Amino acid sequence: MKNYLRAIGYLRACLFGTVVGSVFLFLSLGTQLFRPWPVKWAIDWVLKDPGSFSRIVIAGASFSRWEAIAGASLLLVTSAFLGAWAKMMADRYFLQSALQALVRLRIELFSRLQELSLPFHRSRPTGDLIYRVVYDTQAIQTVLQRGIVTVLTSFLTLVGALALLFRLNQRLAWVALGIVPPLAAAVRYFAERIRRETEKFHRRETQLLSETTEVLHALPVVQAYNLDQYRLELFRQHAEQSQKTHTSMLLTSSLSNLVLDGITSFGTALLLFLGAREVLEHRVTVGDLWVFLSYVGLLYRPLEEMGYTAWALEGASAGLGRVFEVMDIPDPVPDRKDAHCLPRVLGRIEFRDVTFAYEPDCPVLNHIHLEIPAKTRVGIVGPSGAGKTTILALIARFYDPQEGSILLDGIDLRSVKKRSLRNQLAFVLQETTLFTGTVEENIACGHLGASPEEVRAAARWAQAEPFILRLPYGYRTQIGERGTALSGGERQRIGLARAFLRDAPILLLDEPTSALDPHTERELLLTLRQLQKDRTTVLVTHRLALVHDMDWIYVLKEGRIVEEGQGEDLLRRGGLYAEFWKKAIQRQESLGNIGNQP
Repeated sequence: MKNYLRAIGYLRACLFGTVVGSVFLFLSLGTQLFRPWPVKWAIDWVLKDPGSFSRIVIAGASFSRWEAIAGASLLLVTSAFLGAWAKMMADRYFLQSALQALVRLRIELFSRLQELSLPFHRSRPTGDLIYRVVYDTQAIQTVLQRGIVTVLTSFLTLVGALALLFRLNQRLAWVALGIVPPLAAAVRYFAERIRRETEKFHRRETQLLSETTEVLHALPVVQAYNLDQYRLELFRQHAEQSQKTHTSMLLTSSLSNLVLDGITSFGTALLLFLGAREVLEHRVTVGDLWVFLSYVGLLYRPLEEMGYTAWALEGASAGLGRVFEVMDIPDPVPDRKDAHCLPRVLGRIEFRDVTFAYEPDCPVLNHIHLEIPAKTRVGIVGPSGAGKTTILALIARFYDPQEGSILLDGIDLRSVKKRSLRNQLAFVLQETTLFTGTVEENIACGHLGASPEEVRAAARWAQAEPFILRLPYGYRTQIGERGTALSGGERQRIGLARAFLRDAPILLLDEPTSALDPHTERELLLTLRQLQKDRTTVLVTHRLALVHDMDWIYVLKEGRIVEEGQGEDLLRRGGLYAEFWKKAIQRQESLGNIGNQP
């Protein structure tokens, strides 16, 4: 019920269409309740004595039998056309409202997914989240369009039909009501069964989508290791499980239709038998029996429709539950209510006794103290798993430390809004992520709203313009999904161009050259040094050549700072940094790269 109420709340954004649709809905219901009466008048007034040529007096006016039957036929056609038109208009406005609510829900869910923390996304399959955005959100259309409209229509039709049934013949009306309890029991039983099977079907479809997404993203590995048959077998298993679940759900739906049709048909047949006795005993007219049986149809049909709607809503509830589950996940790194926007900073960073763990009792950083003066270049090195990248993540406030505090120009990061903090940062990561679009649009991600001239200037600073101008359409070349048509060095230069365009006071570099060949790396080093000018730079890398001449170096091991100083001083101390340096030289000598820096 909670999910339904939350879904209905989205109608506030499209209230006009809902109100107008309701007006047309009432008009359609009125014509539906009126429709049996022209046939009754024709039966009781015109066809009662077919051989008579006498005129018929209706409301003080005299009509021939042909005029009366023509009038009844005209009323029947008019009411049918008016009802169909009103129903079409009601469906139009309710559909418009439901689709507006669907768009709003999708936007809110997509926005929420962008806000949620990195640990959340790392713990969820991408295919599952895609399924929730694209498919599960459609449940709100079912709730608003099929649910509300059908329930409202069925309820009003039910009330109107019941009132008229008791007005026509109370004894037969009570018999008609006797069919309601078994009908309601069947609806309840099948609704619960369909809900369970729908939830299972959603899980199977999610697994299928996740398997597809994972394989397509890892296609080079699949082909290189000849995993295609193995992954195909996994896909076949998921597809067959989904098919079995879908088949079971459809069979349950068909069985429910059979049971409900059987109950309503039995009720209608019983009323026809009893009603015929009433006619033969002259207690009701043939026209009265026609109207009564017509309203019995209007009584049972809404009950059936509400049954089908209940099953659809149970399935929709499963989808809405998956949507609202994501939207209700609390942000582990929330902005405080009193958080303020951070003005442009100088770039002094300080870690005060910072301890952080991704998992309880497994700290990645242990009581870290470090201070980075503004506009200085700092390198962070250490073995894998030492916590180097975690320091960058904490500066960007992708996470908050469990203990201690992180200050920027003396301001605790938890007291400022995340968006304003990240406006102060420029990132160059190990692999630049590119989006579907043009080269110009991808560089402009560094500063949305930048002019084409600013984009081109940033590309020139990043030494990216020569290869861009060689592309078929230059800056307007479409680079495709994830930019796979470009080389690693070209993608990295676009990432550097983004950083130049952002012109942020703090530059965070995470293994910016580790995925590049030595030649491309050497070409990028000068660009990186140019980018670091007049910025606070924090560089995380295994490549000691990138940090050796920086202003200060921190050496991490098992989440602690074990050494710090300048490169030459660290070499003279003969500690962990010197050990890394020695191993790097030995590795290069074994590869025949004597003379290159480690």
